[in-house]
Amino acid sequence: MRSLIDGLIKLLRRTEVRYLITGGANTVLNFGVGALLFYLLIDHLHYVAIMVLGTVVNITISYINYKFVVFKTKGNYLREYLRFYVIYSLPIAFNFVAFPICYQALKINPYLSQLILTAVTVVFSYFGHKNFSFLPKKTIPPDAPA
Repeated sequence: MRSLIDGLIKLLRRTEVRYLITGGANTVLNFGVGALLFYLLIDHLHYVAIMVLGTVVNITISYINYKFVVFKTKGNYLREYLRFYVIYSLPIAFNFVAFPICYQALKINPYLSQLILTAVTVVFSYFGHKNFSFLPKKTIPPDAPA
């Protein structure tokens, strides 16, 4: 039993595993937030405004989870947050272009198309967040030549 627990702990130390678990939890949480905002605000706001608000809230929640649970970075909050938006926007744009190609041009089942595109964007997003959003700012030593 102890070796099983040690194995799980070792597995959870891997950034990739934490990313997948956190991403799954974010997906469920984001769906719930979107549904709750729609329920609470549909009588007061246009549904597009609710979608925009939900997107900002959900990206912010995802940012916090990835920052503190997955990549465990310190400081750089605004810089990382803005970079996080850049990385999030690329898979969204990719999906808007690639889905019609998969579904209409290649005649791939829409559910399979979305599954394939999701797998691609998860991998892209992981490397994007690891190597851009949460990449520590390089510090230049004071005695370095200009």
